[in-house]
Amino acid sequence: MRLSRAGNLVSIPETLLHYRLSPNSITGQKRNEALSQRDKLITTIKINPPDIQSVAESWMEIFQEYNLYEAPASRKLLLYKDLTKCARNIGLDGVSFNQIKNIRNELITSPSTYLAALRLASEMRSRKKFRKTAS
Repeated sequence: MRLSRAGNLVSIPETLLHYRLSPNSITGQKRNEALSQRDKLITTIKINPPDIQSVAESWMEIFQEYNLYEAPASRKLLLYKDLTKCARNIGLDGVSFNQIKNIRNELITSPSTYLAALRLASEMRSRKKFRKTAS
């Protein structure tokens, strides 16, 4: 979302990168430093509120597009997670928060969301377990 200050954002619902975790990788060794730098950048660059509002308003079209690609339920959950986090950080208006609630309601009523949430949680646990063994 921070890139929105440099130009227009486009959602690409295709997997662009596959990677494996390794305790010898730079990412594995310097994770805390990378997270700290990320937080500093977010504080410095900030997030463009109109772009967050635009995503909140066009979520139905985004979801329809996601249905054309692999793992649409996971994509929808991750969009909701990111959008919610950004909205809290920038303080959106009531209309945008209502749109985010609509997204949540749509996700709750979809059976595929439950399986996607389990899969994402399992992946997160695997990454956390790996990070503990790598440190």
